[in-house]
Amino acid sequence: MGAWKLMGNIVQIYHVGWTPGGIPGHPESVRFVFTETLTVSLNRNSYHGTVDQTFYDAPVGGNVVARCSATTHATRLSVP
Repeated sequence: MGAWKLMGNIVQIYHVGWTPGGIPGHPESVRFVFTETLTVSLNRNSYHGTVDQTFYDAPVGGNVVARCSATTHATRLSVP
């Protein structure tokens, strides 16, 4: 489940999910929260931004067992 919000040329994404079977080192069911903030170019042909994902060890609440953050960038390819 998730949601997104558009503010000018910035898009924010919020997504919650489950990883049945867990993640390496944490085999119990793990809940995760994924967020992304993207800035779309004015010509709408590229974007860049940040991605954050946090994993928890219980379905509701729980302790943080892993985190990862990254930057992202994409450029639209034109079809000949």
